[in-house]
Amino acid sequence: MKITALKTFVANVSRTNFVFVKLYTDDGIDGVGEATLEWKTNTVVARSKNSNAC
Repeated sequence: MKITALKTFVANVSRTNFVFVKLYTDDGIDGVGEATLEWKTNTVVARSKNSNAC
């Protein structure tokens, strides 16, 4: 099983931004996780886009 894609979604709730990550695999298994780091939303999103996981 290999990761084929990684997408990030930012949900702005009140005064907090939540970062959700969705992983896709070549086996058809998808997963969702939460990757919030308080006050570092842009850093988390940028890092996930520069990741070589896919």
